[in-house]
Amino acid sequence: MVFYLTSLSVFISMPVIWKLTALRAYTYFFVFTVLAALLYYVLRQRRHADIRYYVVIWFVLSVMTFYVVSFKVPIFLDRYLAHTMPAFYILIAVATIYLFSNWKQYLVLSTLLLSMVGSFSLSTTDHSEFDNVAAYIRAQKKPDTPVFICPPYTWLTYLYHCDRDRFKQVSEVSANMKALSIYPVYNKEEVAASLIGEELIYIDVAALTSYPQNGILEFIGKEHSLISKKTFKYDLTVYTFGRTEKDTLIASP
Repeated sequence: MVFYLTSLSVFISMPVIWKLTALRAYTYFFVFTVLAALLYYVLRQRRHADIRYYVVIWFVLSVMTFYVVSFKVPIFLDRYLAHTMPAFYILIAVATIYLFSNWKQYLVLSTLLLSMVGSFSLSTTDHSEFDNVAAYIRAQKKPDTPVFICPPYTWLTYLYHCDRDRFKQVSEVSANMKALSIYPVYNKEEVAASLIGEELIYIDVAALTSYPQNGILEFIGKEHSLISKKTFKYDLTVYTFGRTEKDTLIASP
């Protein structure tokens, strides 16, 4: 009932429902209830093993686990849940057979199949603008200008578009990163450890989503002035900072 109201609250303002579903305790209670009910039915049917229960465990346990973990690490994404897809389709078939009979089963399954085929769209893009980001930075970057990128797990994608030849040198990746002055960082402390020169570039790949307390922009802004800001699709933003005469006077003791 609460989840129905939550979906309905997209169209009707329900602040009480929003506050309730925003509570982690509520989420944990829901997950515990589902898993407890699943465990109960599995134990109850243990003498009459049914493959359907194992499929339900496969799907529900995987989805619930990734959902809870996503409070700490943002992994509740389609590519991480791809392993649940076979179980999902099997459960659709099982549910259809359970709810409908005779010709109605074929009608429902055919409708679902046609809907899937009609809405299918083969995408050849990697949903990334790193090629444009690399081209933009190449056009304005000086040889000694450091490039900081956060979250750090995106640096290989940037390196691939920045210099493909160096990217192919797997055993020399770390050395090539230093040669190109590319620094993957988690927070402002790591920026401070590698901050050199009068100018720097910061690539923000939705960093506040993954690391909301990174403090990088605030730290850089204390001693450098923002020269330019370029926003790309898919939450990619490139900041160019430079130290002006005013910044130098502020930083001086």
